Amino acid sequence: MSEEREIGVRLATPDDARAIRRLLLSTYGDGYPFPERLDESTIARGIVEATTLYGVAETHARDMIGLAALEPRGSHGLFEYSRATVADGFRGTGLLASLGGLLIRQHAPRHGARFVTGYVVTSHVYAQRFGRSFGFATTGLLLGGLPSQWVPSGFSRERQPISELLMALRVARNEPVRDVALAGPDGDRALRALAALGVPARRGRGKPGELGAHFERNKAHGLVQLRFATGAPPRRLHPGFVEGLEAAGTAILWADVPIDHARAPFVVDRLRELGLGFAAYLPAAGVHGEDVLRFQRYLHDVPLDFDAIQVIDEARALKDDVIADAVGVVRA
Repeated sequence: MSEEREIGVRLATPDDARAIRRLLLSTYGDGYPFPERLDESTIARGIVEATTLYGVAETHARDMIGLAALEPRGSHGLFEYSRATVADGFRGTGLLASLGGLLIRQHAPRHGARFVTGYVVTSHVYAQRFGRSFGFATTGLLLGGLPSQWVPSGFSRERQPISELLMALRVARNEPVRDVALAGPDGDRALRALAALGVPARRGRGKPGELGAHFERNKAHGLVQLRFATGAPPRRLHPGFVEGLEAAGTAILWADVPIDHARAPFVVDRLRELGLGFAAYLPAAGVHGEDVLRFQRYLHDVPLDFDAIQVIDEARALKDDVIADAVGVVRA
């Protein structure tokens, strides 16, 4: 509790669902791109079932002025830290650090987290600095996946779709050695990310077998994701694949490829032939808990200006790498 501002942080209860919704709406208004997160019954159910942990900050008068969420992504120890929101007028008071300490430092280990990831908008460098202050490593840059109007109160609307810096933190004390089957620049990217996460790694031949892919579509965001894994349905990545998605209104194409599979280099070669470039490294995000490299192709009809994408100094080399590997997204 701050003696000056009389602000405290705690875990939310189901009774906080309405106040959580109200704070998100007051901060983002109708521009909030995740309407399912605004449903009071969904918020309350997530708290009751412990599928989403909310940390909330409030004044002595019990007015909610900040929140953040922590929720699992799959069943292999990957959690996402999201919805970090501070009401206008209380920013710069250390609330992000207090909420992060509650959820990331205290509760993530108690709930079996191995890694925590965060998708931080590139329009707000201060949030990226918060991630670095907690020891997060920058492991990816996802291009233009959020609508330009999604900005908090007090900030100007962006002039292009908003990109996200992917940040990751190792929570588990020990992690097994990773065998990186990818060669060349992609293997180097994996090894650099693992070193930043403090995870031991070595070059390896990879696991045998065929790689298929689960096909997932998010129509609201114009997103199609291919999640490659053993046992997944086979996919024929033919030349017209991307063109068909684009004609159907797809704005973003992602493909997640396990780093430790012998067929990963072949799959990556095919993805590159379809115009996908490196996007990010995600630990424990694969179908079976594998670490994956994410590849992307930006298909939105709004061109991107890379100079408008802001990142902290530590992420500049990563941004340059993603730009160099991207296809057809730089405004002339």
